[in-house]
Parts: sequence; C-alpha cells; structure tokens
Amino acid sequence: MSLRNVAAFLLVTSVIVPAHAESYALLIAVWDYDDSDPRVAALSAPENDLTLMLAALMARGFEGDRIEAISNPTKAQTIDALRRWATQLSPDDRFLWYFSGHGAKAVDVFGADAGDEALGRSPDQNDEALLLVDAEIASPQTYLLDDEINALFSAFRTRNIVCVIDACFAGDVLKNTELGSPKGVSQRESNPRRHAPVADLFDDFADVALLLAAGAYDEPVREITLAIGGEQFVVSPMTFAVYRQAARATARSFLDFHRRIVEDHRAWRNITWRPVLEGPEDRFSEPFGERFIPLDRNATIRLRTKSGKLVDLTHHRVAAVGDTRPLRLGK
Repeated sequence: MSLRNVAAFLLVTSVIVPAHAESYALLIAVWDYDDSDPRVAALSAPENDLTLMLAALMARGFEGDRIEAISNPTKAQTIDALRRWATQLSPDDRFLWYFSGHGAKAVDVFGADAGDEALGRSPDQNDEALLLVDAEIASPQTYLLDDEINALFSAFRTRNIVCVIDACFAGDVLKNTELGSPKGVSQRESNPRRHAPVADLFDDFADVALLLAAGAYDEPVREITLAIGGEQFVVSPMTFAVYRQAARATARSFLDFHRRIVEDHRAWRNITWRPVLEGPEDRFSEPFGERFIPLDRNATIRLRTKSGKLVDLTHHRVAAVGDTRPLRLGK
C-alpha cells in the first residue's frame, strides 16, 4: 500500500536529554519509496520492523524517552538526526542505530572520499549506501554513502556504538544503470545480491562499532510473511528474530544473541541466508542492552497487514509464530 502522502514523523515520547552512561537508540525505517520507478522494489516490512525493534529494545532496558524512531526520513533528515545525537551523547553513553530499508552500491566516484574504496578493508570500486525516502536511483549523490556514514559516526564522542542494519542491498535496483555491479556478483548471475558486507558499509568505523547485518554481501535476503489469525503480516526475518530473542532472558551477550537469531533462521524453512555479526571481537561478550525486562505476553502490539489494516495482537501471539514456522518468503 502506498503511503506516499504520509510525511516523515517522529515517535518521541518526550524531549530527549541524555544522562550519564545511559542507553539511547535511533530507529529508522523506510518503505515509502517512489514506486513510479520500476527499478525500485516496493517494501512492506520496514513499517512492522520499526514496531518490532522498538518492543525489542524496551525488553532490553532501553527507556521509551531515550528512543527516537523516524519513519520515511529524507537523507537530510537522517543526517540531521545523527549529527544531533553526536552532540548530545556523553563519551560513556551507549548508542544503537537501527535501519530497515533499501541498500545499494554506487561506483566510488561520489562523496568526500571518492576512490577510497580501493584502499579500504575490503577493496573494490564501489561505495556501499543506504537509500532514504528521497533517494533517486539515477543519482547516487542522493544515497547515504558509506563515506558519509563513517564521517557522521566519527563525530560521536562515544565509541560505544551498535549498528543493526536490516537493509536490502537491492542489486536489482542497479540493473541497466551506470552505477556498476554489486560486489561478488558475476556478470552471468541472474539474481544480484541484496546486502553489502558490514565491514564495507562501515569501513572506517568497523574497528569500533558492533555491526549486526541481516546477511552477508553474497546472500540474497527477502522479506517474509507471517500468518496470524487469518491475516498476513510482512516483516524482515532478522528484525523478527531480534524481537523474539530480545524477549527471552537466555539471550544475553551479542555473541549469544547472534547465535540464537541464526538458529531461528535455520529453523525457518526456505531461509538460506544468515545474519552476520562483525566488529571488535572483544565487544562480542557485551550484554545486549542494560537489563532484561520481560515483555508482558498479553500486552498489545499493533502491526499492519498486507492489505493495509492495523491489527492489535499480543506479544505472545506474534513471537510464537516463529516457533510453529508458518513463514513464507516474499510478499
């Protein structure tokens, strides 16, 4: 369902004023892309992903007034939000950035550090990028390039940063353009890859931030459909797995958390890709969140159906779908 006329909005419960050594989060989800361009695949999952991730963070001790969620922001709005957080956080604060939406590659001739990819951690000729709501496929300058992402995070006073990227690489978007081929794709391959490697997207910052991505660069990643009570709900597998595991006390460290969401992916039929955890290995043992706060299994969570209806469900009912495995690929 097109939400083209819905403006980007903030879900902030109060003015966010960072305190010392607290956990904060910026959640961004983009699905209202310009579907007049046939090269842009419509996305349904990010709207529900945003709701699921918000619940997951609440279960991990993030206070509601320290979580900022933005739906369908422009590139400028995203940059402004990250710059604001860079000035607000203390060196001891913890910051999590979540993104659900399209990703892309562009030949490395744009941005402030054009040509740097050939000298990076995973040398190639492409910039990795995330696509915000105003991205134009024919204009890589409108993408949020990895050069820009690294510059934004370098301005943060805190280095205690976690990035959770549930972004389609969207190699299909780059067909028949002059932006180059996605990394790891042969010219004979008919299904371009949809995810950039995490170490590429956060090249300069990969030695500092923990990075959880929905899949490796050489794995196709898709949305899935959950069947609940006769309705169908589209979500992203990694975000759904994060939501399920965040509500369980057994998943503690990032390494244990990653292992458990990979187990979910293995259990779900037809899902061949696996989330990846990268970054400084000495941070893998850190806890995911400040503390565990069990979600009320009977509390309401509101998700949107494929047909566009908002439906109230319980946390127990949604999370349990992953146990019975009634999941289907695609929309």
